[in-house]
Amino acid sequence: MSQVQQAIDALVAAVKDSEEYKEYLRTKELISKYPLLKEQADKFLRQNYEMQNRNANLYEEGDRMRQEYREMFDNQIIWDCLNAENALCRILRQVNFSLLEELDFETAFDSN
Repeated sequence: MSQVQQAIDALVAAVKDSEEYKEYLRTKELISKYPLLKEQADKFLRQNYEMQNRNANLYEEGDRMRQEYREMFDNQIIWDCLNAENALCRILRQVNFSLLEELDFETAFDSN
């Protein structure tokens, strides 16, 4: 096994052992018991993802979505689930950012 693969395996194990991942799994299991809540959360996440990946005014769109989903955010199960997912995503972004920041890697569309 290569050194890189060993490091990847160790990183995966560390993420799986993190409190953030354990909380994500716990809330994922909990919300799966409430299909309508899960559907609402999934719809919100899908719209949020689409909003961030198109040329939209994030402030206006964000305000609109907060109004549309205001009642959903009052639900503790959904709130906990979204927070847990966000915490796990922060870890994944940190890993990705660290790799890209530390490696001399250029793409054809780099501005440098």
